[in-house]
Amino acid sequence: MPVMIVDHEERTKSRLESAYEFLLDEDQLAPLKDTCVEKLRSAGNSGSLRMKPDAERLLWRWREWTTPEEVRSWVTDQCRNQGATAWFLSTMLGAVSSGAKRYPYITLSTLEEHVDVELLKGEVDQLAPEQLSAREQEAVTAFRRAWTLKLQGKPELTGRSLFMQLDDIDDDENEESRNV
Repeated sequence: MPVMIVDHEERTKSRLESAYEFLLDEDQLAPLKDTCVEKLRSAGNSGSLRMKPDAERLLWRWREWTTPEEVRSWVTDQCRNQGATAWFLSTMLGAVSSGAKRYPYITLSTLEEHVDVELLKGEVDQLAPEQLSAREQEAVTAFRRAWTLKLQGKPELTGRSLFMQLDDIDDDENEESRNV
């Protein structure tokens, strides 16, 4: 909760242009960010960060408020030494929906912001699917799909690109049903 409050108090261009009403003075933000970073580090060291449902957002704020290298080092250690590869992938899993269908995806360039994807590939190859939760299995499948696209030299899937493809898929399905 404190991270969310501090994040919403940051002076962004859109907030400044929209006459956003800030709760805190700008000079109050730096010490609060420092406190949040210490709490994020502590949560990372204790393992409780991995239990947070908003871990992705927390990783991004930690990265933004310290250095990319600090968070990258933590994520690398978690994946390499703490068995957190499946957790990390499931944290970074995106999805788009079309009707009742859900299409999960992983963007390698986003993962690369936090960890070397070559390291992830090696760790993924060692995972035992039967030991993973359904969401983790879905994330591993999405990672493997993204890896295959990379090897084939194809553009990576993003929510937008996948959604655009779904429109084409839905159009094709509708055309086929009209011709029956």
